[in-house]
Amino acid sequence: MFKFKKKYTSEDLSKAMDNKDEDKMRVILQEFGTDESTIKSVIADALAVRKNTSKYGGMTVNERLSVAGVIDEFDAAALAKDENKMREILQPLELGESNIKAIIDSQVKVNDIVVDDPVHFVLPKQSEASKLYIKTKKAIAAAYTAVIIIILFYFVKSLWF
Repeated sequence: MFKFKKKYTSEDLSKAMDNKDEDKMRVILQEFGTDESTIKSVIADALAVRKNTSKYGGMTVNERLSVAGVIDEFDAAALAKDENKMREILQPLELGESNIKAIIDSQVKVNDIVVDDPVHFVLPKQSEASKLYIKTKKAIAAAYTAVIIIILFYFVKSLWF
């Protein structure tokens, strides 16, 4: 282990960096005899690295909920449309406020279309393009069926005559 001139070790510097303790980093680096511009650079770099290090870095919202062990709790809050509870669950997951709002809004909208009574559920109207596509597929299927019937007819006819 590298020992500084006086009472601090490299472990002390590492702890100061982890805790984002600028004053402690400055004292340790000054005792080591580091010039002021280098101290500023080291402190800035240490804070930037620490700032970008996240427990949930690169994870989707579902992965964050799962890692935090609150996915079932969030699902229950979403089904109950409890926006305050959803916000309370999402805030510790290192999401921005705009992301939290978007997630809550999407959960409320998704749960608005849950079908409680499928007998009385009415599907939204189809667009004209969608109707035309379906009619075209049915016509093609009917044409294939007709061709197959004609081929079978001639095949059976050739066997009998």
